[in-house]
Amino acid sequence: MCQPESIRAEISFESHCRLIRAREVAANIYKYLEGGEATFRPIPWLPEILDYLCKDIDVILHEIDEWEFRNSQPTNMA
Repeated sequence: MCQPESIRAEISFESHCRLIRAREVAANIYKYLEGGEATFRPIPWLPEILDYLCKDIDVILHEIDEWEFRNSQPTNMA
């Protein structure tokens, strides 16, 4: 389990927008499924949308990993 204080990275504006978009897409999928729409007809677009969400999340996690790596490197005391 991650400790919130250890992941205090400053993400880019693009990543922030990706997080908001991923949250909204996930919320809309939930509403669609909760509304029973999927019970009566197939949802062929679902795998593509989930792949899209995964790619957005991967970009954000990669950015956070780079930030953590940069900040874990010892600073030169010259």
